[in-house]
Amino acid sequence: MDTDRADRKRKSTELEFIFSHIMIEGTKLFEAETATLFILDEDKNELWSQVATGTKGIIKVKAVKGIIGSCIQTGQIINVPDAYKDKRFNPEVGGKTDKVLGAIQMVNKINKDGSPSSFGPDDETLLTMMASHVNSLL
Repeated sequence: MDTDRADRKRKSTELEFIFSHIMIEGTKLFEAETATLFILDEDKNELWSQVATGTKGIIKVKAVKGIIGSCIQTGQIINVPDAYKDKRFNPEVGGKTDKVLGAIQMVNKINKDGSPSSFGPDDETLLTMMASHVNSLL
């Protein structure tokens, strides 16, 4: 029996569960419509996600495409009040380290009354803390 393979599979399943839970709870915490955890595949120069609220399967996009690609390229938080008006918007995609490993995307903050809102500085601080925790698991 390949114990290393079985251990990798178990760890992969655990991480998928943890990351999925973080994204689900993140949408509640940030009052976001959706949340996605993107991981950077440097060899293929693409971002992929298996953990996105409201979707099934794996999402793949070029690492230089869209707002999330800009975030990966700069390593900075990008807070866009209306993504649809941003020229970087990619309709295909509805902790500080020396190297960017991925990005968390929160989309469309919604007030408790259902009206649209914008993410603020406190949301950015909280998202940075969340990303740091995710990074520690990678």
